[in-house]
Amino acid sequence: MYIVLDIELRPKGAIDDEEMYNFPKKMLAVVNAFDVEFKKQRVRRRHYYSYKIKSTDGQYQAFLKFNEQYKKKLDIIIYPYTVYENQDYESASAYLLQFTNKCYYYDDYPDFEKYDCMEIASDALGQWYPRPPIYINLPIKTKRAFEKRIDGAITPDFESYLSPKLYEYLIKRGVDSSCFKEAYKKGRTYETVAYRLWGKEHTLPPESLFLFTEDDEYVWCQDPATGCVKWIPYEGEEGEAIEDYNWHLHGSLNPQIYTMTKAGIGALGYVSDSFEAWGNMRTTIVNPELFRLISEKVPEVRKRSIPIFRRDGAPPSYMKTVVEP
Repeated sequence: MYIVLDIELRPKGAIDDEEMYNFPKKMLAVVNAFDVEFKKQRVRRRHYYSYKIKSTDGQYQAFLKFNEQYKKKLDIIIYPYTVYENQDYESASAYLLQFTNKCYYYDDYPDFEKYDCMEIASDALGQWYPRPPIYINLPIKTKRAFEKRIDGAITPDFESYLSPKLYEYLIKRGVDSSCFKEAYKKGRTYETVAYRLWGKEHTLPPESLFLFTEDDEYVWCQDPATGCVKWIPYEGEEGEAIEDYNWHLHGSLNPQIYTMTKAGIGALGYVSDSFEAWGNMRTTIVNPELFRLISEKVPEVRKRSIPIFRRDGAPPSYMKTVVEP
């Protein structure tokens, strides 16, 4: 695995397009010298001073040095993300599956209440879960993909929905039908357009899946009224000063290494849900066998899915709290 930095250089405090190129004379010379040095990493984008730098590049350390030197004089916008390689997928113990196609619930339609299939699991935590019958909106591109081939799609909350052809293939390969729930187009409960991966009946043990690596990065927050738990990002102590340039780092410069305890791996089914919610709902995880079957037919999932590795040592430290109802 390696890190890719998606970078833009902007004048300090620039907001609109007209200000994006108004560098002070001294800083313009610095930016142009940077552009010459990192010419091979430049990418075509609306904003000229845009770059992609890999941690495997020889220029990676040079950029980190540049960032440290000029981050108070320029707005250096950094979006880091982790790229996983074949050896990472081969050595993983579980996977957070991600397809390239998109799908959505009917939450922006005039009659959305009629087709609202979301059940509130915890009002206090803002946590929910789809309840059957599930209605799913397939955009034209996704609908055509489902009609033509074995494929899948994800919602904005990274829920996986499979095409009927992929569902049929997995059933033939011995995957139990309890791992899926039918999803319909609104008003057509007689026509299954997709199948949601369903791990609700195979929930992992508490505190067994960790989608973070840094200590005190998240808080384990429980709703005592429902027993639901959600990982909440730790924002620091109240009143704690945050330097301006820290707002421009959208992620971590360290690789994302997701881990699962031995107990969690032992509890894995084909499809399992995390005990804790990440975002609005529990994360759905697939085991190596199901990932292999899907990736054989949909190779693109190896470009987007996140491998989860066995954790042998102690997990990152974190705080625990309860939320008021």
